[in-house]
Amino acid sequence: MSNFTFIKSEFPDLYADAIEAEKFTFVSPKATAIFCRSTFENAVNWLYDHDAKLTRPWRADLSTLMHEHAFSSLFSRTLFAELNLIRKTGNAAAHGNKISEQDALACLKYLFRFLRFLAIYYGRKTPDSQLFDESLIPTSASHPDKQKQDAQQLQSLVADLEKKNHDFRLAEQSQTKLSEENADLKAQLEQQRLEISTRKTEREKVVDVDTAIPLEVSEAETRKRYIDLSLKECGWDNLREGRELEYEVTGMPLSTNPSGIGYVDYVLWGDDGLPLAVVEAKKTLVSPKKGKHQAECYADCLQSMHGQRHCH
Repeated sequence: MSNFTFIKSEFPDLYADAIEAEKFTFVSPKATAIFCRSTFENAVNWLYDHDAKLTRPWRADLSTLMHEHAFSSLFSRTLFAELNLIRKTGNAAAHGNKISEQDALACLKYLFRFLRFLAIYYGRKTPDSQLFDESLIPTSASHPDKQKQDAQQLQSLVADLEKKNHDFRLAEQSQTKLSEENADLKAQLEQQRLEISTRKTEREKVVDVDTAIPLEVSEAETRKRYIDLSLKECGWDNLREGRELEYEVTGMPLSTNPSGIGYVDYVLWGDDGLPLAVVEAKKTLVSPKKGKHQAECYADCLQSMHGQRHCH
């Protein structure tokens, strides 16, 4: 039994990759991140092939495909951020960066939400309601013969996946070309794309996306994970609690902080041990001005505590 059984009959190729991602979660988090990204990329290509409202952009890389306006507008801001995390975490794993079990689990839950979206709005039959069940994920004890994958094994995994996906795309393109050269097949293909797009439009009228695919990871956790990963991509790959994360400052305005104590979401430090910048994470609905004001208060506190103000 798998969390992804709901796509098995209609999307068997995506199902096969998704269960690979699922089974490695607590055995090899990096492998899970890579499989999640690969599954997501294949699903994105499926959408471009089957949704008549989507036109492929000039580049075929995943980032360009998913940031094409017609594609990104299919999703809420929250879900799109989750999809971007699947891509970014998979890239980090492929480049050898550390991926925790919690990172892998979050990616798996993001993938689950996306594939639920795909099945609900594009599938022939709407799947039954379902929440992600962590108990269905195999544990490391379930795989006594599995070893933590080393860098060479991961490189081999990435290469095999890239070749498999490349060959699959070539086969699809060849089939599409044949269809376009044959008037009857071309008409069938266009009719199929139109039916799928119409089906999605009709489903949107009766299925609420937030009810149909509820959050599996809180927005606060997703926001933090996104910032963490973005900072690591810039070289800040050792984020420590109480230092770079949730750093305590004194001297906050008593009107807002009666204790005068505050906790900065992120402080970035220079080689000289002095603060370089602060990063304040806020909900999407919170005014950016409020976040900027709070960051400025933190910068004032850091200046008083450390005698330097290069914070932004």
